[in-house]
Amino acid sequence: VEPVLKIHEGRPNARDMLKNGQIQVMVITSSGDDLDSRDGLQLRRLALAYKVPIITTVDGARATMDAIKSMKNKSIEILALQDYFQPADAPQKLPAAQAAP
Repeated sequence: VEPVLKIHEGRPNARDMLKNGQIQVMVITSSGDDLDSRDGLQLRRLALAYKVPIITTVDGARATMDAIKSMKNKSIEILALQDYFQPADAPQKLPAAQAAP
């Protein structure tokens, strides 16, 4: 993770780095001023064109960071959606304590 210059702050900036393939994921937040808003719009469009994932909130960046950290410590298990949810028409399984004698 490293901070980079915004488009209006000089070169090399985030636009240059996107075009050169130097950015794998972008965290773009706005302070609300006009220059930031214009830069953010341009960078989001460029990131989309270069297929670079974009995170637009600090909370989203933290959640992404936590997810990446947890993936480094665990193997990835691929399951079908049906493995997580029981179909609505499937018979309900009662816990052993509630089952009839």
